[in-house]
Amino acid sequence: MDQSNQNYQEFLCNAKSRSLIASEYGIHRKTLAAWIKRYELPIQKGNLCIKAQELIYETFGTPILSFTDQSDVPKSAKEEQRGPK
Repeated sequence: MDQSNQNYQEFLCNAKSRSLIASEYGIHRKTLAAWIKRYELPIQKGNLCIKAQELIYETFGTPILSFTDQSDVPKSAKEEQRGPK
């Protein structure tokens, strides 16, 4: 397998959809798109490669994945989930 094909295979394995990233934050994918637009993040259309994911996590913080019920989420975390201002 040549280097470019290997890089492409790694991209396919590590890429995430926008819907998946949005679900990690407990928001709709259109809300994620609005956040990306508001902060003018240089992210291309389509699935999100590792670098795009890192940029999102660095900008918006680590998603809260362990809470299944919003009543379990601390108040400060709920405010963070509403998105950047």
